[in-house]
Amino acid sequence: MGRAYVPRANLGGNFCGHDPRNPRFTLTRPAKTGQGGIPRVLTLCAERLKSYYAHPRQLIPSLDLANGSERQQRSERREACVLLLTALLKYADLASLRVGIPTPDGFLSLTVDYIAQQTGMTLKRVERALADLKTARPGDPRPAPPAAAGWFLEGPGRRGLAIKFKCRYTPSLGVRH
Repeated sequence: MGRAYVPRANLGGNFCGHDPRNPRFTLTRPAKTGQGGIPRVLTLCAERLKSYYAHPRQLIPSLDLANGSERQQRSERREACVLLLTALLKYADLASLRVGIPTPDGFLSLTVDYIAQQTGMTLKRVERALADLKTARPGDPRPAPPAAAGWFLEGPGRRGLAIKFKCRYTPSLGVRH
């Protein structure tokens, strides 16, 4: 006995809740800003990232071309990449250039499930955006060495994820560190 069919209305965005005219860039739990919050340089990066949605080739061309086509990345995919990068910036540590939660015993890696909760996206949508970031290696024009610079996506298995954050693309976001 299967589940009953539930008709869905697609208002644009492949049933992922995306509205091309009104993209969602806020995390489910936004980063605290100001005193006691994330550093101002990361807040500026997160704000500038929103312009990637409207002008992907101008801001991070390698991410726009990550799909292997000359065509512009789809709007729901651009929205997902902006949300994902915003979540990664929320947990970026400028001193070590790592993304995660610092603990007395070292860094606690973020899981894909946790990132999905932070962004409000489905697990699959987060995984696709992560794959785009891994392919794009934003801001690094050199060919990828085996254990490449750029974004390091490494960790225990598919669900555990440690990201080493080499923010070389911050100049394209108008930020210097």
